[in-house]
Amino acid sequence: LEHLRNELPDRITGLSDDHVRAWIRGAIPRANSFDLKTEREIMCFLDAEALLGENFYNTEEHAWASQVLGSRELNAQDKSGILLATACSVYRDRTPESKGRTRV
Repeated sequence: LEHLRNELPDRITGLSDDHVRAWIRGAIPRANSFDLKTEREIMCFLDAEALLGENFYNTEEHAWASQVLGSRELNAQDKSGILLATACSVYRDRTPESKGRTRV
């Protein structure tokens, strides 16, 4: 929670701590389903969801994410790093009109 409030405050502004904690609790098993288990790997996954929206990897717009997360050739550390780096790039490249539509 503290990490998100410090690093991505604009993505969770206006959300209560209880709401953010519930989202985090839900995101952990989602991350685990892709073999992301360490604190760092889960944090990368959470950050990507904060930037692109919950379950973003199930959308056509972010099909790249399901390919990364489902890869059998990448280890969990590589998956999480690629996921976050790409999510950051996608988020930065968005138009101002679309930034507000994917909140956690």
